[in-house]
Formats: sequence, structure tokens, C-alpha cells
Amino acid sequence: MVSSLVIKKGIKDEIALLTLLIEKWDADHNSFNDVDPIRLLHSFMADHAMKAKDLVDLLEVSKGYVSHRCSCIYQNRAVILPL
Repeated sequence: MVSSLVIKKGIKDEIALLTLLIEKWDADHNSFNDVDPIRLLHSFMADHAMKAKDLVDLLEVSKGYVSHRCSCIYQNRAVILPL
């Protein structure tokens, strides 16, 4: 019984350490805060040879929703509306 508590504490300590390391790395290397979300989406679509219709299934949203946002991408307008 005591050994299982020690193992559980060890696992919790490992998870806490990994979480800390991942958060530190993310803070040091994350550049998404510097990118306009519309341009980021456009870049993602171009990198994966995606069209607006592909986002309908990927994001599980309506065609109209995607159509409106993609028109903003192509017109380089930043329109952020909630899902």
C-alpha cells in the first residue's frame, strides 16, 4: 500500500515537471501570438492544399460560416466571429 502511494507521488511529480517544461518551451518558442489568425488559417490551408469546403468537415461548421471567413481571408480582412 505504501509503495503504491510512493509510485503515485512519483508519477505526479513527473507530470508536474513535464508540464512545467512544456509550458516553458511553449512560452519561449510559440510565435502564434504574433500572427494574424486569418493569415495563419490561410497559410494552413495553402500548406495542406485545402479549399474552403475542406474546412467544413474539419471544423464541423456550416458552409456559410466557412464561406464568410474565407472571403475575409481572400480579401485580407480580419473578421473574427465566434464559432
